[in-house]
Amino acid sequence: MTKSTSAQLKQQLSINPFFAGLDEETLNILVQGAMWREYAAGEVAVFEGESADGFYYIQSGWLKVGKVSANGREQVLSFIEPGNTFYEVGAFSDQPNPATAVFHGTNPPPSPNPL
Repeated sequence: MTKSTSAQLKQQLSINPFFAGLDEETLNILVQGAMWREYAAGEVAVFEGESADGFYYIQSGWLKVGKVSANGREQVLSFIEPGNTFYEVGAFSDQPNPATAVFHGTNPPPSPNPL
């Protein structure tokens, strides 16, 4: 996987709905604080209840966000596709992760079965 340049990351954040209204200086601050991370399929990016050290931008691959019930059943809340961010609110409000996020891999997740 090729790393984004600072200019590419800034461009991607500037068109993301969560960050679209930010001024140039604020976007530069976010990009300067960015760290590159790669995850293998099945690897946990963040655990429910833990604090994260920032928000995440998905350059490639898919992220599965979910919770596990007391009886061990997994409930998938969402799949996050490339070009999106997650954990923005928690990162800026110092709140713990509301769910666990697992890297799903580079293939899109299966479509849900219609009822």
